[in-house]
Amino acid sequence: MITPASFLFLLAIPLSAAILIWLTRGASAKLQRKRISQLGAINEKEILEDPYEAIEPLADLDWKTTEPIKIRPFKPKYHLTMALETCSLADLVLVDKTYLSRIHIRRDCHVHHEPEVVQCNPAGVPAVNEFYEWMTTTYLPKRFPTMYQLSNHVVDEKAPTTPQVLRNLVTGEDIPVQPPNDPKAALKTLSSHVDCDFIFLLPTPSTMEPPSYPGPSFHPASYQSSSGTSTPVDSTQDQPRYHLHAFMGTFPSGFNWLEKFSKPLASIHDPVPGYASKLEKSMDRFFATLPPGKIVQRRNWAVTTNRELFLVKGNHGDAIASSSAPVTVAETLEQQGGKDDEVNLKDTVLRAERQTLHRLPKTGALVFGFKTYQYELDDVKAEGSGEDLAQAIEGLWLGSVSKMVVYKKGDVWGKKVCEYLRS
Repeated sequence: MITPASFLFLLAIPLSAAILIWLTRGASAKLQRKRISQLGAINEKEILEDPYEAIEPLADLDWKTTEPIKIRPFKPKYHLTMALETCSLADLVLVDKTYLSRIHIRRDCHVHHEPEVVQCNPAGVPAVNEFYEWMTTTYLPKRFPTMYQLSNHVVDEKAPTTPQVLRNLVTGEDIPVQPPNDPKAALKTLSSHVDCDFIFLLPTPSTMEPPSYPGPSFHPASYQSSSGTSTPVDSTQDQPRYHLHAFMGTFPSGFNWLEKFSKPLASIHDPVPGYASKLEKSMDRFFATLPPGKIVQRRNWAVTTNRELFLVKGNHGDAIASSSAPVTVAETLEQQGGKDDEVNLKDTVLRAERQTLHRLPKTGALVFGFKTYQYELDDVKAEGSGEDLAQAIEGLWLGSVSKMVVYKKGDVWGKKVCEYLRS
């Protein structure tokens, strides 16, 4: 027989459990807020919101009247650093009035140089598919609604459903939102509609699982496995070596992506003087700890004595094979610089790149983005940046890696270009 007292006791059990759950949730939420505040630079809203979905639209963008950005990262002394800046994932791709002409050039490169501009090995397929689907279903239509629009493509009017496509409003073409079976076809499709190059890096081999989406428990100094356990990154141990597993690289500046395909990052940068001693370890550490949802950018510049966007050789000198003795500005400018037979100022331009880096949330692949810009030297002078560029050219000899002037071929064009910029 249940007495009133025992009845009240039984009634109190679920009530107590409910109170306990409520208190536990409150404590858990408080702990979560504390963890978030400890991260410092990471805002609570940014953690709880999926950055891959929260793409701010450029609703009024008119690509035909949008000027290309001006990249002028000139320093009086050249130091080899990562020089990273934070940016928004929405700024992954920049669009300007050169869009359509560049798209035509890219497609021409696909026809005449396909092996050198598009490749993917089996390890890179999941990353390529993930990136392709995100670009076609989310990023492009959300970011550029005046250029790309999701719609239904009618194959058969009697069919109950029609496949969804991404409409390129500029070219009038439909883009499948699902990646093709051939990953190279997927890369070629993206490259035919987006004026930006992308390469895909994955650690090979690696005992670490790809990092999962950075929820409230994610910390940049750890990988979180799919089982929910965290694997700390020990900065005292070797970091996983990232290899190039896929690329759509239509505008290389004096190197061949095909020769770097499937190689580790260190091998890719072999020709760059100072990379192994000054950048390799810090880049490996940064790559290992970059969380999904965060994107960084950097900018670089060079002077080229040609206007070719696709160029697999000719823009770089062999700095590694050159003499180990440092050279001075005076020695090089007077004795080597300004070889008139190799420098035609009418064909000489300032070439710059805006580079981005972010990690895909599912595969954990690192995606490098490269957008190439070319500027007339006359325009650089007219805007008042001529002296800054001239000092930056001379600064190639004055920084931490004097061989960089050979790598950038400043010993060929340096004297003549500096004289022109100051004329």
